[in-house]
Amino acid sequence: MILGRATLDPRGHALYSRIVADGVSAARPCAGSTAWYPRLQGKNPGVSDVSDAIANLPPGAQLLGREWLGFDEAGHALIRFDAQSAFTNRHGTIQGGFLAAMLDSATGVCALAKLSSDLTVVTRSLDTRFLKPAAVGAITARARVTEHTERDMVVQAELIDAEGITVADATARLRILAKR
Repeated sequence: MILGRATLDPRGHALYSRIVADGVSAARPCAGSTAWYPRLQGKNPGVSDVSDAIANLPPGAQLLGREWLGFDEAGHALIRFDAQSAFTNRHGTIQGGFLAAMLDSATGVCALAKLSSDLTVVTRSLDTRFLKPAAVGAITARARVTEHTERDMVVQAELIDAEGITVADATARLRILAKR
């Protein structure tokens, strides 16, 4: 079942729409909107607002077509990427470096969602496995924090293609830092 609802600003302009399909809650910006997604209330207590990480996309995230979708019912962060034909190798599949960049981006955004707004993370290591060839098109990352101390965080993520096949996964070890 698919449910949808748009949220309007005080002037009546659509900011984003919330869509629920197959138990996954996703927020999407409406055309021309500069608003991004608020944290999901009640689903993930203590989850920080990730609007800064989403609204201020760095050039690499823009290149990858990164889009924050929200959290699924199990509390996994969902991030969609656009695997473009320019990312393909000589076999016509997405080059592994782009998949690794998507995993790095997804684990970072997932970590930021669990931290207060005065903290950030940097990747210390990214252990990546390439499981199946990835085709051009939408690729969705599903990420979750598996360890969290005051100074470090471990996040696991997987990339799932449009057919529902896991094409790559990774474990990221991240250092937590105060924002400057």
